[in-house]
Amino acid sequence: MLVAVIGPFNWLVTAESGSVEEATQGKLAEFLAVVPVILLITWATRRSRQLLYLQRGLPKRWLIFGLGSFSIAAIVISGVALASGISSETLIPASPWILAFAALNAFMEELWSRGIFLRSYAAGMGGVAAVLVTAVIFGLAHVQATYLSAGEYLGFTSLVVVLGIVMAWAMRWADTIWGAVLFHMGLDLVVALELLEVL
Repeated sequence: MLVAVIGPFNWLVTAESGSVEEATQGKLAEFLAVVPVILLITWATRRSRQLLYLQRGLPKRWLIFGLGSFSIAAIVISGVALASGISSETLIPASPWILAFAALNAFMEELWSRGIFLRSYAAGMGGVAAVLVTAVIFGLAHVQATYLSAGEYLGFTSLVVVLGIVMAWAMRWADTIWGAVLFHMGLDLVVALELLEVL
């Protein structure tokens, strides 16, 4: 948290953050302030990366769940963008930036919201309680998302709690973070619609 507050990577963030490229640069700065710190602390305390679900897990489960859900989301989001008037000439060059934004955010939030807590919470309070607690915390962390109007907070937070349950379940079911990261990437493609001014 201290690294995130000090913001040593804030030089990556431009003054304006309206474009996909600028949003991705901002997300990279946030990622660099959070993920290496978590990994360094895990390594320094001689804890296994398995504690964070950073392992191969059960590929047949997480690949099907993760790639399937991401593919469906990508097709739907692309269709919505094109149907709303975004041209393929705009969407195709923006796609690498959109994918980078989604990947950085998904991995960071899965590691931060579930990876470091889920296994230890499950050991102390049981799997179901751990899934619910991490999902509620994840939902509360999104209460004031910048892309919402004031009247949308409760419904959006409830939806994020449900999605948090799905991602925590996926992590425990496949014994790895990767299926949840891919699912989360698919969800984060919706943010691309806002960046492309579709929403």
